[in-house]
Amino acid sequence: MTSDLLPAVTSDLLPAVTSDLLPAGLYVCSRCLHPLFSSRSKFPHSSPWPAFRDTLREDSVTKMMETLTAFKVLCGKCGSGLGHQFLNDGPENGTSRHSIHFIPNKGTGTQFSLRP
Repeated sequence: MTSDLLPAVTSDLLPAVTSDLLPAGLYVCSRCLHPLFSSRSKFPHSSPWPAFRDTLREDSVTKMMETLTAFKVLCGKCGSGLGHQFLNDGPENGTSRHSIHFIPNKGTGTQFSLRP
């Protein structure tokens, strides 16, 4: 995360929006509007953060390994911190879960937003 970004908001600081409450559409980085996820990739999960199966494009995000089963997920264009990818925690056996921080309509603190 670059120094000009706000720190990542965690679930103990603000209530998260559950995946089933997010509107349908294309989700983009709120900092640079780079395409990230489609709502068609969302799935229900016990995590308080929205869960997505796949990124929209191969270059939508960059990843940095944190553990053997988790990657930190950053915007593929501007490097804004978005959340994590957890291997083998997706809706189908052998798929991954992208757990993405989302605080709607909070200005520059938003990690990603719906493209109008």
